Amino acid sequence: MKYGLLILSVLIGTWASAQTRFSEGTITYTVETWAGETRDEVTLSGVCLFKGAHYRSDLSSSRGSSTTLFDAREGNGAVFHDFGTQKILININREQWNDRNSTFRGDLKFVQTGDTATILGYSCRMATLLLADSSKLAVWYTPDLIPENTDVEWQFQQINGLVLSISMEKEGVTVMFKATALSFDPVPIQKFDIPTGGYRVLDYWESKKW
Repeated sequence: MKYGLLILSVLIGTWASAQTRFSEGTITYTVETWAGETRDEVTLSGVCLFKGAHYRSDLSSSRGSSTTLFDAREGNGAVFHDFGTQKILININREQWNDRNSTFRGDLKFVQTGDTATILGYSCRMATLLLADSSKLAVWYTPDLIPENTDVEWQFQQINGLVLSISMEKEGVTVMFKATALSFDPVPIQKFDIPTGGYRVLDYWESKKW
């Protein structure tokens, strides 16, 4: 599940006169994990919520769930996990947010493949990327939609559009996300509230030692 968390933490979209601004809404994903030719039987689902500078991602399975919140304007957020009786919350600031996404730092170059596909009725293009840790990334994005807030999707700023599908391959494991629904409906601001109780709070830097 760790690879799925990594992708979802960076799958926040890459959002021009003919383009539609995506400033608020919800994207729902199916998630598949493969080890070679074998598909993981654990069913995963992903949801990303956007509201201006606010961002939330949820990754859930029959084993539990993990949520990431971040306010790009204020530079703070949290990551919290619910796995059975284990409930953990890790507060993060902008420096820690950047560290958490450090895999996507550096001089990244997306290569356009020329392939096209249709996802949710949107015409999409394909681009690939090789990360410094040897992970292979492939994204399908639509130039018909453009992000309102680029601070929370800086990983894909070189792509002029909204990512609707992504796959990441590392050490023989491939995690694939594909959008199954996209809504422009308003998202309640309460969805971005950080829990105030019921969780064991861990320091971010200490949590990295797990």
